[in-house]
Amino acid sequence: MNEQKTIVLGRSNEDVFTLNFNNTPHVLICGGVGAGTTHLGKLIAQKCMSELNGKLFIVDKRREEFEEFESLGVDMLPNLEVAFLEKIRDQHDQRIEQLKTSHCKNIEEYNKKFPNEPITRIFILIHDVDHFLLDEEICSSMGTIIRICRSTGIHLIITAKDPHNLQSNHIHNIGIKFCGSGLDQERINKLMFKTSPAPQELHRWTFYYHMNGKEGYVAVGSFEEDRERAFIEDIEARERSKRNMVKQVAAEFLRAAVANGFTIGDLSEAIETLQDEAKNLKVLLNQFD
Repeated sequence: MNEQKTIVLGRSNEDVFTLNFNNTPHVLICGGVGAGTTHLGKLIAQKCMSELNGKLFIVDKRREEFEEFESLGVDMLPNLEVAFLEKIRDQHDQRIEQLKTSHCKNIEEYNKKFPNEPITRIFILIHDVDHFLLDEEICSSMGTIIRICRSTGIHLIITAKDPHNLQSNHIHNIGIKFCGSGLDQERINKLMFKTSPAPQELHRWTFYYHMNGKEGYVAVGSFEEDRERAFIEDIEARERSKRNMVKQVAAEFLRAAVANGFTIGDLSEAIETLQDEAKNLKVLLNQFD
């Protein structure tokens, strides 16, 4: 179990870039068209599921950008509604009581104390949040979740085209902010809460970040490559498991043969019989394809 709740996103200008949800519970990704905000959102979402075993919700008004997640059993929501945010708030309140009862300060401490009954982290990816920010009640509910859901394992991952659409308290309470290409100096200053020279010219899938007072550049990995690598690793793991099982069966067979006084000739005959039976089984299975 990944107790540190850390995922690798790519390479920074210093080293491998990692994101730790214990230190930075919420994520904000801003950038213009073609900056790669959707790509980075997908990468984080996929890793939250596959590496952190989290429960994932995706709010995507157009329901086009994240179609591949539907086949993975992800809850896809076309709209960000107050009722949904209230349910998340209720989940937070329940978890607070659970932590208090268990005398734990946060989800990390709880899951270390009760590894067989961990609290599942909840990740909510809100894609192009700009669509929903005209509703003051949604803005208020979202701001509350950003502010209070720090210790209970409830995390918002927000992508936006324009930081000006976000309230300052939203931005201030989010621990890590990614700035992609397509933003002017004024918007960069609002996003980073400082007046600084504009970041170097950013390429697609490269972001300027501000995380707990630290700044730099990060080139994020490929979502598709990451999925392909995970698929290959799964196949390799299955092959290793199969080889280990064959070795175990062979070892058991040899032990039984020795115990029953088999000769080398007996073993050779047994192996030939197994090969013949394997061929017959293959023929039989092919008839049902």
